[in-house]
Amino acid sequence: MRNPCHILGEFVRIRKPGRPGFFVPRKELTFMLDDIVRALALMLVFEGIMPFVAPNRWREMAKVLSTIDERSMRSIGLFSMVGGLLLLFIFR
Repeated sequence: MRNPCHILGEFVRIRKPGRPGFFVPRKELTFMLDDIVRALALMLVFEGIMPFVAPNRWREMAKVLSTIDERSMRSIGLFSMVGGLLLLFIFR
């Protein structure tokens, strides 16, 4: 299988099999990857605050989350993703 990314000078061509490709400046592609890594690092920081500050409360919250039915949990996840996407569109 061929690599879907081809480096052409200052640009990277990204294409899917059977579809025309598009060109992205190499510098912007690197910047995008930096943003993704920073976002993941920030998420880990926020995820670690509660267990560090109040481990007993975090454990109680985990017990409560285990009692929530699957449909409600999916709704919470959906609203969280949509809210995050809206914030990205507003502030980017």
